Amino acid sequence: MENITVILIIAAAVLLSLFGIIGCILPAMPGVLFSYGALLLLWFTTDVQISNKVLIIFGLLTAVVSVVDTVLPIYLPKKFGSSSYGVAGATIGLIVGLFFPPLGLIIGPLIGAFALEYFKSRKAGDALVAGIGSFFGFMIGTVLKISLSVTITAFILIKGVTLL
Repeated sequence: MENITVILIIAAAVLLSLFGIIGCILPAMPGVLFSYGALLLLWFTTDVQISNKVLIIFGLLTAVVSVVDTVLPIYLPKKFGSSSYGVAGATIGLIVGLFFPPLGLIIGPLIGAFALEYFKSRKAGDALVAGIGSFFGFMIGTVLKISLSVTITAFILIKGVTLL
């Protein structure tokens, strides 16, 4: 491939991967899948050498993290006594928290989960415990997604820089 084409593909992969990191924070966006898609983009080129083994490992990690991120925010809040109100509150709290970074991203889900659980049960203690469960379920999934997306992005950057 021509040098300019390779540079454009690497740049597109980096941008897609960075978009993936952002997508890990925003609800309902498959951030890890965007990052893995960026890796696939590079794999399809003949100029960037990515082994099938690396692709499979990142693919399996992407699948596991995606499943955990889907199951954990439902399972963990239930263990803490939360209802669907707590999970919805954590999501709403995150969206509101986006306007007050970085602290809003951390406490927004907790406040949102507590508020909706309290609205449902009118018991502050139960709502707080349920809110904490919703918060941890959400945060653990988010940390896993961000960690994997950052790792994939670093891998892409290293591969791209060594090629140029």
